[in-house]
Amino acid sequence: MFLFKELTLNYPILGPLNGIILLLGLYNIGNLFSKIKSLKILIENISEFKYQNILISCNIISLILLPIILISPYSKYLIYFTSIIIYIFGIFQILKIKNHNLIFNIKNYHFTEIITFIVLISYFLLSLAPITHGDALAYHTDVAKNILINGTFPTEVFNFHHLLVGSGETLMSIGFFFSSEQFTGLLQFSGLISLYGLFKKKINKENYFLLLLALSSPIIIFLISASKPQLFSICSNLLVFTLIFLKNIKYSNKTIIYSSIILINIFLINSINTKFSFILSSSLLFIYFMKVSHDNKFLKETIFVSFIMFIIFYLPFLIWKFQTFGGSLYEYFYNPFTLTIPGAEIFKTYLVNFKRALSPLFLIIPKDLGVLTDNLGLGALLFFAVFLVKRKFNFKILLGLFIIISYLIGQPSSRFFLEPYLWTILFLLYNFDHIRKFHFLKLTAIQTFFSVSIVWAGIFLLVPGSINANLRDQVLSKSADGYSLFKWANQSLKNDNSAIISIHRAIGFGENKTISTDYLRFNTNIKEGHIRYINEIKKYKPKYLITWGQKDNVLIFKNCISKLHSFKKRVGHHGTRNPFNKGGYYDGFLYELKDGDLIDCIN
Repeated sequence: MFLFKELTLNYPILGPLNGIILLLGLYNIGNLFSKIKSLKILIENISEFKYQNILISCNIISLILLPIILISPYSKYLIYFTSIIIYIFGIFQILKIKNHNLIFNIKNYHFTEIITFIVLISYFLLSLAPITHGDALAYHTDVAKNILINGTFPTEVFNFHHLLVGSGETLMSIGFFFSSEQFTGLLQFSGLISLYGLFKKKINKENYFLLLLALSSPIIIFLISASKPQLFSICSNLLVFTLIFLKNIKYSNKTIIYSSIILINIFLINSINTKFSFILSSSLLFIYFMKVSHDNKFLKETIFVSFIMFIIFYLPFLIWKFQTFGGSLYEYFYNPFTLTIPGAEIFKTYLVNFKRALSPLFLIIPKDLGVLTDNLGLGALLFFAVFLVKRKFNFKILLGLFIIISYLIGQPSSRFFLEPYLWTILFLLYNFDHIRKFHFLKLTAIQTFFSVSIVWAGIFLLVPGSINANLRDQVLSKSADGYSLFKWANQSLKNDNSAIISIHRAIGFGENKTISTDYLRFNTNIKEGHIRYINEIKKYKPKYLITWGQKDNVLIFKNCISKLHSFKKRVGHHGTRNPFNKGGYYDGFLYELKDGDLIDCIN
């Protein structure tokens, strides 16, 4: 069910407008939690509460929805109900805006504050763009729509990347209910509102460059524009880091103690549920919180409450994976998927070693013009400034463990190092006296102008796609790889709802049930692997196969083809969001498949 779907196709501007209403709804709901005195005391130790409204409401809603979606046969109706409630709260928030304090009060501002507002407004505008990133189109959007239509996560594994999804796609489905693909980008932007609030507590004219460094890391541009549910959780963990590492909270009564335990568990569990890669940062933060609990004599309470929340909100996802995909339950504690799935070991190796051949230097600066936003930026040099801070060994150990473990056994991609990057900058803000005399550090803030320039280039290239139908078609044709191919295929099959096997990975553009052939990149177990995946595929009774480039680009399905249904010369070109990565044109082929069992004809 997608409200306003046809209307939004004709008037794409409704997408971002509905997304903004939903975001305001989350803000309004979050404001209700500020009425909880103990929670307000905790948050206002580190930030004005209003900056954390969306972060708090969204984490709570997401944490509650996930286990229900996994076990309830009526879960899709819960998504509908939740979406409508958030939307109604958004309407009420709009009605009371005149009497409500703005998040950003620009009275008596100075130059650096003006720059900050420009950066944040730029990110906000960029978040209004339609979805164009390859990963989002290959599996994030597909899973979110599956949750909305069927009320559950996909249980087939012919798209290996479905094994990586979590509660982030649950939140995406709320946006899709109102036909707002922009809602995901807006959620990621809301993480920066939280970040701003955490920094605002300590910034002044002298140390303002640290906030600009945090906001202007080029990889943030990528995370907001790619509509990947990751930046929101990075900022959620940053709040936990600030709460337990940088502030000496007075745990003066049981209410404050239990509020802190519950809040920290909500954020950390939801981060891991969103993306398994947060298991490292969340574990390190939780271990340190255990130390804080011990030092303040409430370790028993922490263990008890954490265990209960683990059972209710984290274990169900592991059990669901175990029952759906097999393997052992224990395996899911240290892997996002079981390695008993044919091809899973190769898939894991691919994930862990992606970009490992590149120099670590490219984590800081771009390798070439084609990857301008795939780096942390000059602010990464502040990792070395940590050693200028005397003592504070706990943080240095935490930072060292994170970077070493993440680089050795994780994916050496800059987006997975954004967490220690932000931790470092916020840590230096709280210990600014130790680096005050090193004025040259301020020079690193020049990356702000570099990043803002890229953001505005993205705004001009992508955001017009959210204004009207003609501009949307132009933007997606140029910037979203696979859009033109599926636009042509959708028109060719306008009155036929049969399932399609797709060689192209941008299945999010398919209007029919579109089946990914992602598993073929990793499966080498010809007998067992193909039989399992083909049995999953044939449940949908696919009638067509779509491919691009060469007519024989049909992989193992060559003998399953009956005839060529449609062909289009230069159907599209390899679209990219970076103008320096433009590709050439390719042809489109839509084949009809033979009747009968696919297993009998695959090669």
